[in-house]
Parts: sequence; structure tokens; C-alpha cells
Amino acid sequence: MPNLLYPIEWAVSWIMYLCHELFVFLGLPDGSGWAWILSIVGLTIVVRILLMPLFFKQIKASRAMQMIQPELQALQKKYKNKKDPASREAMGRETMELYKNHGTNPMASCMPIL
Repeated sequence: MPNLLYPIEWAVSWIMYLCHELFVFLGLPDGSGWAWILSIVGLTIVVRILLMPLFFKQIKASRAMQMIQPELQALQKKYKNKKDPASREAMGRETMELYKNHGTNPMASCMPIL
């Protein structure tokens, strides 16, 4: 079975190698270990920069969920003591309509980062 993480492993190795070569080129001694330490820092910075759009998307989705929270609570209050299947179905339908009208999804705040 092929290693599914090989492309990620290759990319991480490539970034660390390039950072290491950059720091050696800038004058850090190759045998001291400082070039590799700074390469790890460089890898961390690159990964954070690459993940930044996902963080922004997650924050935007979380904010949208906060904005519709009062309407969602009013909907839950409306169906609070109704336990029959028809009421539960109506509540679910209205909840999905609320999400659709506001263009949000409850899973959108956690899925991008996964």
C-alpha cells in the first residue's frame, strides 16, 4: 500500500531543505545545527501562512453562526415543549431554511480546519 502522506512528507522536506540552504548561504555554519533550527522555524511560518485562508474562513463561518443565534434561539423556544415527530420535522425544516437564508452552515465553522 502506498504511503498516503508521502506528498506532504516530500513538501515538508523540500521546504526545510530550502530554508536550510538559505540559512547556510546567509552565513550560518552548516555543522552547528542553527541552520536546521531556523529551518524548522521557517517551516512553521510557511505552514501558518498556507493555513491562514482556512482560519479566516473558519472565523467568518463562526461569526455568521453567532449572528443568527438569536433567531435560532427563538425557533427553539417556539418548539420547546413540542415532542411529536411533525413538530420536530417542522423545527428541522425551519432551522435549515434559516441557515439557507443566511448562507451559513453549522459545520462550516469547524470543517475548514479539519
